[in-house]
Amino acid sequence: MDSSYNPPLSLIIIGTIFIGLTTLVAAWIAFDIIVRRGWETMMAVMIPVYILNALYLAPITLWTYLKYGRPEKPGQNMKAMEMGSEEKPEVPSVPHENHTISGHEHMQMKMEEESHDANEHNHAQMKTDGESHEGNDQMGNHGDHHHMNQGAGEAHMDHSQHAGHTMSEMNHMHHDMEAANRPGETHMGIHEDQKTEESHEMSHTNHATMNHGGMKHGAMHDMHMPSADQPMFATVTIAVCHCGAGCLLGDIVGEWLVFGTNATLGSLSIGPEFLIDYAFALTFGIVFQYFSIAPMSGDYGPHTLWRAAKADFLSLTFFEIGLFGWMAIFQFAIFGQRLGMDNVVYWWMMQIGMFFGHWTAFPINWWLITTKVKERMA
Repeated sequence: MDSSYNPPLSLIIIGTIFIGLTTLVAAWIAFDIIVRRGWETMMAVMIPVYILNALYLAPITLWTYLKYGRPEKPGQNMKAMEMGSEEKPEVPSVPHENHTISGHEHMQMKMEEESHDANEHNHAQMKTDGESHEGNDQMGNHGDHHHMNQGAGEAHMDHSQHAGHTMSEMNHMHHDMEAANRPGETHMGIHEDQKTEESHEMSHTNHATMNHGGMKHGAMHDMHMPSADQPMFATVTIAVCHCGAGCLLGDIVGEWLVFGTNATLGSLSIGPEFLIDYAFALTFGIVFQYFSIAPMSGDYGPHTLWRAAKADFLSLTFFEIGLFGWMAIFQFAIFGQRLGMDNVVYWWMMQIGMFFGHWTAFPINWWLITTKVKERMA
């Protein structure tokens, strides 16, 4: 490459704008995570993943972060839980007893009204009998008088028996209601059930307020699993971002290492760049993948390391196919191996190459997820 070559000013301006905008997006994501204390609720490895991917995939990374990865504000979960508990109707034991007593008083009033109606009816019947007796005396018909009084007496006795029977039933109902309301008998079971339910709700609330570090493996796994409404496109995008973060770090380290040592292969620097970039990218990629699988599986041993290497090897290889292909194009076909990496246009070209790499890695990551080689995660 020609160290004296300077690309056109227009390309320098465009490259500076693109790199500047993506850097601002990455800085905003980092600031937002700090303000929201994202390390308390996010999977730790996702913090650098979102920040690094924004440097070359800013629009898609920002969309993915805001829609599926952004942590909630501190205390927002507690406020939501408190609001939910306030809206939930409570059924204490005392109001239940008051309701029973109120029903008892209503029945007693009804019984008194019926008894009052029965007394009024008896009074009216007696008055009618008296009027009938006076009318018979005036007519002088003693036989008819005796017959009418006997019929009235029988009717009065029947009605009295009926009223007495009704009052007996009401008293029996009154006795049953008093027995049902005795403390320590029927309502004891109700109080016990209510206390058990309240204890269960308190236990559930205490479990929900546990912090991230105190969660068990199952809760951690559920926490980082994608929600039911998360589309496959977003799931695969997040999976590629793990690989992309490793590629970005590996390419930055590898490129500057080749530039600093002036390494060449057949008088060309692009050969050492491919080899060293790939080696560092694969190393970083496996690290990112490892710390994505381990918190969800609870296994931080060599088995998880092997799973991470197996999952990231194909993903990162396909990512580098897109990147290395574009590096060969802009070095040989566009700039004729004159563009040095100490120029902003070079890193703009690398930014474009990583964008292509994201899409060449997209299909293989879709396959890796559907075949359960890679974990689905939020």
